Amino acid sequence: MSRRDRALLTQGKLITFIDHRGNNVMEFPLALFHAAFSRKDLLVDNKIVVPQELDIVQVKRLLSLMMKVAMASHVSELPPTENTYVDLQFHSAAEALGMSSFTQNIFGLYFKRVNNKVATVPNIEAIAAVTTPPGNKIFKQMSYKLGIEYFEHKIANRDDFERYLQTNSRLRDAVNEVVAHKQVAVDRQRQNEESRLAFVERERKREDEARYEAQREERNKADKAEKEFEKFKREERKKKDAGFVKAMLEKKRLGQKLNAEEARAHEKHFGKAVPY
Repeated sequence: MSRRDRALLTQGKLITFIDHRGNNVMEFPLALFHAAFSRKDLLVDNKIVVPQELDIVQVKRLLSLMMKVAMASHVSELPPTENTYVDLQFHSAAEALGMSSFTQNIFGLYFKRVNNKVATVPNIEAIAAVTTPPGNKIFKQMSYKLGIEYFEHKIANRDDFERYLQTNSRLRDAVNEVVAHKQVAVDRQRQNEESRLAFVERERKREDEARYEAQREERNKADKAEKEFEKFKREERKKKDAGFVKAMLEKKRLGQKLNAEEARAHEKHFGKAVPY
């Protein structure tokens, strides 16, 4: 929209923002509400009830800034103040009233901060004080970061941090939950690794047993083959010896001279050596 058209949005019929007790908070142009707010369902009988968890001061500031945006030379996101509590309450008001597109940069800024570094005590206190949905998201991510750092022994002044947790039950419970989940994951990983190593060891033993069994079968086959060969040689030798005995007896009956093998057969058969 052009600057002139946006300026026209600030004119005409007004709607009223009231707090949860019914007290008037601020009047606001209806046309600008329809143009800038995504939560059209909030408007009932030309009134919008501000959720109880929102900071009324930041709601008024947000509505006033939206009036200025309509009149400004260009439309842009609303900047943070670098006051953690104020910024989170400000974004919370924008999200609850359907204007989070103007303050999403503020939420992204604080989410990135608590995700990338350990929050200081003042920031922890400020974040914990904002119990709106966006504030709770930031608190949850901050608690996760603190819990991981604590579990991995990366927090400086660990003793001081533990003492502080005793004064902040909400953070203590959140950190303990993260630590417990992390411990379960570590235990599960260790159990999986132990199971894997046990499986590897069983497979190694099975392979060793299979290799030993294969070697044993090869030895048995070799022994059997050797025994069968020895048996074959003995049977062949018996056949030869029987042949020599038969030839010896025939020559002896005919009175013929024996050869060396037949002479040995005679000595073995009759126990008496004869010339050959």
